[in-house]
Amino acid sequence: MAEFLIKAEGNKWMEALAKESWSTKNLTQEQFDARSEIGDIVVVRDDGHPWGKCECPPQYVVIKVPKMDWEKVKAVVEKGLYETRMITIDSREVEQQVMRKKHLYKVPSTLVDTAIKEKGVLEIKEEEMVGYINKRSLDVAKAITVSTITSAEFA
Repeated sequence: MAEFLIKAEGNKWMEALAKESWSTKNLTQEQFDARSEIGDIVVVRDDGHPWGKCECPPQYVVIKVPKMDWEKVKAVVEKGLYETRMITIDSREVEQQVMRKKHLYKVPSTLVDTAIKEKGVLEIKEEEMVGYINKRSLDVAKAITVSTITSAEFA
């Protein structure tokens, strides 16, 4: 079984922030696009993971998916969390894996709402979950597009 920790609450202060006031917060478009949003898949764990007392509503929900191979799903989701960048260490440029600020995978807010009604934990079938997961991608202009993933991505 795979258990998904899903963001159930958005980044309220960023959502309310007008673009004109970004400079006063030293916030760039890239940082704003990196904000957490409702439905972001934060992490995937195996069945029975001991979630912390803060990993519950109102901030998070858990979606349990019986018979889904959590290691395959984790590999896909975590691959989206990191990217290789050139960074400077001791005046040298080195290639380094760094965590993205944007979660690349998410589920619709309607699924999050359903989980909240079920006291923060919802169990669904694998084929349902695969249909719910969306993948974001960033184009050159930093515009976010969303596409539905396929079960083949987890094979």
